[in-house]
Amino acid sequence: MSRTRIVKGKITEIIGGDLRYYSETDIVESAAEVYSEKSADKILHGDNPRKPPIGEIIAKCLVKFRPSEKYVGQYGFDWIRIGDTKLSGDCAYKNIICNKSGNVDKNEFTLLKNRFDKILIKERKISYIVPELNLYPGFESQLIMYIDIEEKPEKIILKYDKKYLDLRGKDEITNVSVTSKGNPRKEYLTVYSKEASPKTNYIEAYAVDKNKVEHLVGKMKVLPNIYVYSLPVILIGVTTNLSGIKGNSKTGNYIGEYKNLYKLCRQALVKPNLKYLQKFDVSTSAEVSSFKTSGGIAYQKNVGGNTTYVHHTLEKLFNAKYPEFVNFYKVFFLADSSPGTAGVALLNNKLTIVFTPRNSATTTHELLHAIGLPHSWEKKNKDTNINGFIFRKQQTDNVMDYSTNRYSLWKWQWKKLQSNCTKQKYKP
Repeated sequence: MSRTRIVKGKITEIIGGDLRYYSETDIVESAAEVYSEKSADKILHGDNPRKPPIGEIIAKCLVKFRPSEKYVGQYGFDWIRIGDTKLSGDCAYKNIICNKSGNVDKNEFTLLKNRFDKILIKERKISYIVPELNLYPGFESQLIMYIDIEEKPEKIILKYDKKYLDLRGKDEITNVSVTSKGNPRKEYLTVYSKEASPKTNYIEAYAVDKNKVEHLVGKMKVLPNIYVYSLPVILIGVTTNLSGIKGNSKTGNYIGEYKNLYKLCRQALVKPNLKYLQKFDVSTSAEVSSFKTSGGIAYQKNVGGNTTYVHHTLEKLFNAKYPEFVNFYKVFFLADSSPGTAGVALLNNKLTIVFTPRNSATTTHELLHAIGLPHSWEKKNKDTNINGFIFRKQQTDNVMDYSTNRYSLWKWQWKKLQSNCTKQKYKP
């Protein structure tokens, strides 16, 4: 939160030890006449900025911010999972985070925790990891506050910058009482991004004791959202006729796919610039029909030691007919099935193909492959252009996993997705 101090006279500071200022953005000092600094030794400017010292939670009360039970990826939210919610995929990360060899590695877990701000919980001698909310301007998130109370405060208040955020009137929680161990009180919280913010915001929870003293008991980081991102994507319904029998052609259906694509990309402040082509007819193409197999259509074939892909064939035919979309990410939708897969995309290639049947996460999953994101269990996540982490297969709710329910993205995936988009200042 910001603070303005106006003094008409002089300000004199006499410090026995060190004086340190920490700012997440600029520090501006100006003087009408002379600005003077003196040091018995030397004055340093331009040193690498450091984070402020870790805060402390000393009150016998704790507030944890989590997505609500209805969360299916409507906003970006990343936190260190410890299995304290009923959300699918909320497995304790310390038990499933791995090194490149695929073995659970506590050092990797430490590195992951260091990506987040921390607060020391003095009573328990453990760190409170501050979760991060990424909220597209004009949208809201439905959260839950899990409140553990060992010693009853008068009330719990929430502090935040009201210029950018709105909690829909829920600025304090009254009638609080001691909770039993393992049975926290649940309070629902709506966070609305009322104005795009150029700075990091925080929502801080304070327990107010009987002497009106405020004690920090919980915190959530809300990331800047003054800049948003655009991703050019075209959804293409492909008409095929693998049987070769007149009247047996069928067209892939993308109806409704845009909803999930918009929702999941919005976690990274990305809005797909979607175009649509309802029918791209290749029913008479011998090249496409050559991929026919007993189970439908093969996504690849090997001829003379060379591997060719059906979506590369489709891209060649499509670009020849629609050159205006050559720089778009292309998603080809087929009504045919493909043995063993619901969709295919190569990393860092603006090309995706999805088959029938598929689940609701398939299209976004494959598109993110095209953008450059590997599966959540693959060692490529440690590559420098991703700088992420590796988890056991089918243990998370991440879109790039193979779990039943997949709807979240991690914050390093947000950055990778953004790096392939056009960045622009948000305009209401």
